[in-house]
Amino acid sequence: MIVNNTKPKGKKSRARYLQNIITGFPDGLRSTEAYDRLAEALRGTGYTVDRMSPTDLKAIERARGAAGFRVKTLGKGVHMWVKRDVHSGERTPTSPIINHTHIPVISHVYECEATY
Repeated sequence: MIVNNTKPKGKKSRARYLQNIITGFPDGLRSTEAYDRLAEALRGTGYTVDRMSPTDLKAIERARGAAGFRVKTLGKGVHMWVKRDVHSGERTPTSPIINHTHIPVISHVYECEATY
């Protein structure tokens, strides 16, 4: 039995469940459908997701980024989860590009003239 989404010994973490579930999502789907699919897939695992809980939303955000998805706004109140295009170099703050020194790579360098 799981109380308050705490993990018993030998059980996968909720974060791992979320990431594995999201990885299986189609390349694009509405956010409402994504949350419905998450809730359904977690049924029977002892874990839950609450769309109003900041903690749960942060866990979903991290799992979504790790699974290669980002949120795209289509219009007023309409959001979709879409797969990031890894070939275009597109990335999000939840998945920074790290070089061999583990320092985030700055992808844009801006030149500006100093005026004194």
